[in-house]
Amino acid sequence: MEPQALQLEWYTSFDDPGLEPAWIELSRCLPDASLFSSYHWCRCWWETVGREAIPMIGVVREPGGHTVGLAPLCIQRQGAVRWLSFMGRERVSGDHLDLLARPEDRPRCLAVILPELERRSGEYDGLLFGELHPDSPTRAGLIAWARRNRFALHEREQRRVPYIELPKTYDELLASLSSNMRYHVRRRRRGLHKDASARVELVREGARIHAVLDEFFELHRRRWETEGLPGNFRDPAMQAFLHRFCSASAGCDGLRLFVLSTNGAIQAVLICFHHRDTASYYQMGWAPDCPIESPGIILLSHSIEQAIAEGLRRYDFLRGEEAYKFRWTNTCVEQSTLLVGCSVAARAAVTAGRAKNLAKRAISQCFGAETWERARRAVHRVRQVMTVRSAATSAVGAAP
Repeated sequence: MEPQALQLEWYTSFDDPGLEPAWIELSRCLPDASLFSSYHWCRCWWETVGREAIPMIGVVREPGGHTVGLAPLCIQRQGAVRWLSFMGRERVSGDHLDLLARPEDRPRCLAVILPELERRSGEYDGLLFGELHPDSPTRAGLIAWARRNRFALHEREQRRVPYIELPKTYDELLASLSSNMRYHVRRRRRGLHKDASARVELVREGARIHAVLDEFFELHRRRWETEGLPGNFRDPAMQAFLHRFCSASAGCDGLRLFVLSTNGAIQAVLICFHHRDTASYYQMGWAPDCPIESPGIILLSHSIEQAIAEGLRRYDFLRGEEAYKFRWTNTCVEQSTLLVGCSVAARAAVTAGRAKNLAKRAISQCFGAETWERARRAVHRVRQVMTVRSAATSAVGAAP
């Protein structure tokens, strides 16, 4: 007897009945479900940073009503192109994204979702599926589907995501570091005690969360202004997102704010989220004139120590190949981004993406990776300034 076909239902609002319980219950059943595909992460993103995105959330159920898969998708416009992509990725740096389903269920969920995407192709121009793991059935299925339909296809260069497989004790973690790094961690933490007013505090609940976040935004602004950049967190939408998600995370006991202060003044803040067996280091801000040496090392060591004390198995540094992360670990996973061009505009964007990768490779080979990084930062600086100005203009226009 053949199994009955799966049923797919699309949701276009977080207020649609049945969506929240199905999403949360499915996530609970999936041991590898990412924090960044969770209901609260995606909803907080949509209500703040992703206000202009159109939800297109696919829920796959068995005939009896049991949910086996969920695609947290949305349509976002970038220039002239309407991209269908994962929610909770753009601007807030969501990682480890995929369909919410057991690995063995993803191929059959895709078999239901992809024909529907073809049927609804007039609603978007292309697919931009970011932060997929290379061994994901979703990645393989999307590539096969794009080639079968002769869509333009481009896979961006894979990016490394460093993480630590946490040992049972903090001393074991220290022993795994290089002798130089181990020396610096111990020295910086000893140096903290030379200032009688210095303290590291863990904030995880209560009204103080929002006061600490406001201090973090100010520290982040001051830090980035030293490099001539506005920083992401000058954007009111980004601030609203972090306030909202930290409140939701605190309600689930998933928030960890590490605060370094001297003489009662906050000098540095580290934001970390605990989700299941993983601690995710999200962001840090510190005063450019901080009187404590190496505040980043101090707060990271406390954050990692706390994760070990709580019995977590992984400390995830998330996307980005900053040198300081690899002083703590040499272990990483890779993520890639797939662009599928369906319309003329999206095909042109895919071609531009290929050209960008070729330019990056050529510049890096001829002039070194640092030259490309400087060029990338210059473009990023212009985009950040434009984003902040646009947000400020919108705020003025919305004022009574």
